[in-house]
Amino acid sequence: MRKRRDGTATRSPDRRKLTELYVRKVKPEPRLFCTLDTFQRGLALRVLPTGHKSWKAVYRHHSRPRWFHIGNAGAIPLSDARGIAVDGEWLRDSFLFACRQDAEAYLYYLKRRWDGFYAH
Repeated sequence: MRKRRDGTATRSPDRRKLTELYVRKVKPEPRLFCTLDTFQRGLALRVLPTGHKSWKAVYRHHSRPRWFHIGNAGAIPLSDARGIAVDGEWLRDSFLFACRQDAEAYLYYLKRRWDGFYAH
């Protein structure tokens, strides 16, 4: 088992089918932890010790894992988070776009993508 710098053991991520009930009822722990969704590959729920819950999309770029922040789990429902995590190409493209453009252009790009996502 891997160890942290302070010598304590790391915790492997939980794997389970995420439900709205689980997202609402999961309790924070002394250290942050992630629960990976077994239904939608690449979707994770991250819970901080403060109780803040956020959606993350895990994907690979150049053989290295990348974590993309989708948003607050209280504001984005599970079904929408799964829909966003499905499109890994969109995640990679939006990440690269964000690195090259200023914040205003990036927000405009995201708004156009969200409008297209909900149009289907």
